[in-house]
Amino acid sequence: MTTTLQANENEQYSRLFSISLTDGLFVLILAIAATLRLGSLGVLPLAGDEAAHALAVWRYWQPPEAQPAVTALSPAYFSLTAGVFALLGDGDVTARLAPVAFGLLTVALPWLWRERLGTAGALAVSALLAVSPTMTMVSVTAGGDAMAVAALVILFIAWMRFRAGGEERWLALATAALGFGLATAPLFYSGLLTLAVTWIVQRAVGMADAESGWGDGVGIAASRTRWLLLLAATVFIVIATFFLGRPAGVGDATAQLAQWLGQFDVLGGIRALALPLLALGRYELVVAILGAGAIVWASWRGYSLPVLLVYWFAAALVLTLLQQGALSNVLILVLPSYLLIGLWLNHVLREPASDARWGLVLTLLLLGVIAYFNGARYLRVMTTSPLQLSFLFLAFVAVAAAFVAVNFVRTWDPGAAYQGALVGVLILFLIYNWGTASWMLREGGNDPREYWSKVGADDDLRMLERTLQEVSWQATSSARDLEVLSAVDTAAIRWYLREFPNTIIGSTVPPGATQHAIITPADVEDPALGNDYLGTDMGLAHTGATSSFELPVTLSDTLRWWIFHEHPALVSGERIILWVRSDALE
Repeated sequence: MTTTLQANENEQYSRLFSISLTDGLFVLILAIAATLRLGSLGVLPLAGDEAAHALAVWRYWQPPEAQPAVTALSPAYFSLTAGVFALLGDGDVTARLAPVAFGLLTVALPWLWRERLGTAGALAVSALLAVSPTMTMVSVTAGGDAMAVAALVILFIAWMRFRAGGEERWLALATAALGFGLATAPLFYSGLLTLAVTWIVQRAVGMADAESGWGDGVGIAASRTRWLLLLAATVFIVIATFFLGRPAGVGDATAQLAQWLGQFDVLGGIRALALPLLALGRYELVVAILGAGAIVWASWRGYSLPVLLVYWFAAALVLTLLQQGALSNVLILVLPSYLLIGLWLNHVLREPASDARWGLVLTLLLLGVIAYFNGARYLRVMTTSPLQLSFLFLAFVAVAAAFVAVNFVRTWDPGAAYQGALVGVLILFLIYNWGTASWMLREGGNDPREYWSKVGADDDLRMLERTLQEVSWQATSSARDLEVLSAVDTAAIRWYLREFPNTIIGSTVPPGATQHAIITPADVEDPALGNDYLGTDMGLAHTGATSSFELPVTLSDTLRWWIFHEHPALVSGERIILWVRSDALE
């Protein structure tokens, strides 16, 4: 009896330790995701659509006579950010808080599906989402895309859990996610369409079973349908209308559907066709390599759920080709790929293997670091010493040694070789993605040489705001009462001049203008001003055909850009001149 009790206690302690270890790893992943996102919230200024989204929210809290009518580009973003502005004030950081919250929610969601993904699979998916360059970028971008991604993941996981177990709470959650997602962004319609196509295909090929989660195992009673529709409609209306405070939000949400339909374009040209695929290879190399391996594994094994995710990926790929140039569709490609990789990893780790797998993991990590740094060193010296091949030789030796190590372990323990190789390569990709995400969040997000950045804001916009505040203190003894005239009208300019109520924004500068500060385009001749002014040249936006895809660059140029962020092209863009009246500076 004593032996039995002691065995039970040991088993309980072992289970408790296992739970605490996995939970600790999950918390660590969330901490990494939060650090990566929150630490970069205010680094880059708002640009383009970001400024337009934030400006719409800010205008809502201004007197109606002082601001034009408000149009919310994303009703869900508007409703949630309007509350943030009311509580914490308006600014670049608070304009991005709601997307960051939903980005972190997306990282946490795989843990809700760990019964199907497995503990290892759920941790892997969350880790991939935590350091994904595309997911981190969308998480710190003012707009509704991060909310759309979170709504899609909730909808998918909740529906799968409902079909597997029949619990109505999951059905209600899926319905609420549907209603919420319809108010987020056009991206949600892309995800919804691909999921619908996936459902149609899996039923057409006869893959309807409870294991896939999309079969006929659990049905929805007709009497519940109207309550589900009511729930979805209620969530949609509440979110779209800022909790019934802005009825026009329903119209704004409807306009998103029209915007999404307008994205269908099969005649956009080679660049528009290739841009999402090039972005996938640039930022999500793990999808191109491990994702491809997971697709092969799923197709070979024929398991229902992995094959279902393959269908989802294929539907997203077709949609990407039909909506040429819609870069956000890369996110729809990433979601099923990450889930597939998680299922693949969990399946591999369930097979028995010796502890040699962890030795192989450490060996592959060491060899991967050697190959990376020697390859990077060769890229650095090849411009001046192209025949110095010693670094390149060491990189190839490290790669060859990795293949030898895997095959050596495979000769006496195939399971350990399979597990060690997959885990080691996955960790290397996580490290690589972390570095790429950090670069995009701090500098690359506003660099037009990156595929993700179409038009980036110049850091001088914040200097413009600070300069005007200092001039305002000198001229009016107030930080806001400065008279400003701007002949440049962009969403970014309006956002950074929002705190100056005595601002006039137009297309030209009238002759004899005497405002304290005047902003003109840099390519305009000296305006005929009614006083003495001092001019300062400043940057406005990073634009122009300067991406690596549009320029005749070599493979080595591209690799140096990826690793060292050095590019043969220079960033071009729009510039402005800030004219300050001389007496305002005295």
